[in-house]
Amino acid sequence: MKFRCFLVNQAAIPLFKEEMSLRYPSWRPSFSKKEFLTYKGPVKENPAPWFCRLVGENPQKEGEGKESVEGWSFDPLTPYLSFGTKLERSLFDEENTPSRAYLKMKEALFLLKIESLKDKNVLELGSAPGGGSLALLERGALVTGIDPAMMDEKILENPAFKHIEVSFQKYPISKAYELITCDINLAPQIIIDELCNLVKVRPKKMFITLKITNTKQIAKLSEFRRRVLNLGFENVQIKYLPSYKKEIAFLAY
Repeated sequence: MKFRCFLVNQAAIPLFKEEMSLRYPSWRPSFSKKEFLTYKGPVKENPAPWFCRLVGENPQKEGEGKESVEGWSFDPLTPYLSFGTKLERSLFDEENTPSRAYLKMKEALFLLKIESLKDKNVLELGSAPGGGSLALLERGALVTGIDPAMMDEKILENPAFKHIEVSFQKYPISKAYELITCDINLAPQIIIDELCNLVKVRPKKMFITLKITNTKQIAKLSEFRRRVLNLGFENVQIKYLPSYKKEIAFLAY
């Protein structure tokens, strides 16, 4: 047997535990402290669960009650790690940001290696109130936001933003975009079904946030990934972002 320690956002702990029981049934919970959860399992297995931010070796005692963590997987979005202390949520500063969607978009753009979107067409499904839109506009994108809800006035005043006030199910995607993003508060099954029906021309990259409202939805994530791959992408990564709560990202490229 060997031990592995996982760094998990507090809101995602029930999802993480369910995923471990489904995907890695031979692993059992051991010691845990705050957002650090330890499991023990077979020596030859190396679990890589989706609903955690980092995977590492078992914490080691340093004396005087101090503990250290070594052998952790590297994640550039988690620049600081100290066992048993308050978890730094993201590489990006949370202060003075319009909404959590702004952080989610910045994290996704970072992972998709998108530094500039100058004069590139981006389709944002579920754009209101505008946190994600702001992150896209900051990179120079020409953003079309699809959402029946109201947008922030500052976003509407930007000439690079176009707001179409309809539900995303009524907007067929028949032209090529540099990037399509989707962050909508609907069941994952509905989101994937609608996207697979609506996307007629594959974008260069896609960022989808799925809201995981119950643990039964975890078992379908592999199927959802396969369906997004079938849109013509070479790779679809399932990733838990630092600013997430009960959510998961599909990063397609």
